[in-house]
Amino acid sequence: MRLTKFTDLALRAVMRLAVADDEEPVTTRAVAEEMAVPHAHMAKVVTRLRHLGVVEARR
Repeated sequence: MRLTKFTDLALRAVMRLAVADDEEPVTTRAVAEEMAVPHAHMAKVVTRLRHLGVVEARR
């Protein structure tokens, strides 16, 4: 199966958030740095995931 770069980032972001400690929020910038992708790309992914109701996010 082939995934788009966007879908791959979305799946990896959701997996990263699934193992996150609930006590401390995870920033988009931190996730982007851990995955070695540009912050702008990760911000678009998280925005889309938020609109789909997959994650809760705030600015």
